[in-house]
Amino acid sequence: MYQINPGPPSMPSPSCSWPRVLIAAGGGRVARRVAAALCAAGEPPRALARDPEKTRAVLLDRNGASLPVDVVGADLTDIDAVRRALKGIDIAFLALGSSPAQVDTEKAFIDAAADAGLPHLVKLSVADPTPDAVSSVLRWHAEVESHLATRGIPHTLISPTTFADIIMLAAPSIQANSRWSGTAAHGKNALTDSEDVVDAVVAVLRDPTKRGGRHVLSGPAGLTWLEVAEALTETLGRPITYDE
Repeated sequence: MYQINPGPPSMPSPSCSWPRVLIAAGGGRVARRVAAALCAAGEPPRALARDPEKTRAVLLDRNGASLPVDVVGADLTDIDAVRRALKGIDIAFLALGSSPAQVDTEKAFIDAAADAGLPHLVKLSVADPTPDAVSSVLRWHAEVESHLATRGIPHTLISPTTFADIIMLAAPSIQANSRWSGTAAHGKNALTDSEDVVDAVVAVLRDPTKRGGRHVLSGPAGLTWLEVAEALTETLGRPITYDE
């Protein structure tokens, strides 16, 4: 885990030495926490969002106050709008949620960034993306990464394993029925904390020496969901079951 020491908050000035950052899809789960960390370091970014009002509503600090982020309303597939938003930007962070539209949306943003001459792009990817992966998410990221390589933008890939936070999606079922279900009982995953991913992204955005290549982020041990159920059983003090 990268340890971020933001120092005292300060407002930017025209002569500031840090890179000016744009966060694409600034309202995302990781992206909004990256924005908060940059603001805490006195380096408020620009955020690109299709729905600015919705994005501003989630760009909050730990006390619930609005972050001083410049939110630009634009669809990431609008090449001209993205080019305008990238004006004066030194480094961008691209972090979209997984969806069937992700590939086309991220490729469009990359095209706009290449046309705009973006100096560096940080992309939130996944560990071990391959074109022939069983998981569609891994295939999507592999396709986007391949396109990024062809466009020649200097870039850094942040590639975490599955977020441990995903277990919270099952929290209502676990709370009500002491069980949850899924399709991968025996596959192992070195679950990682999304806060560590946020720290890593912020470190790369702020420190040029950490840029380039791929940073694979994972937890310390591979666990099956059955083993996670055993850990929850011990932690909660009652039997928790994973149904395959």
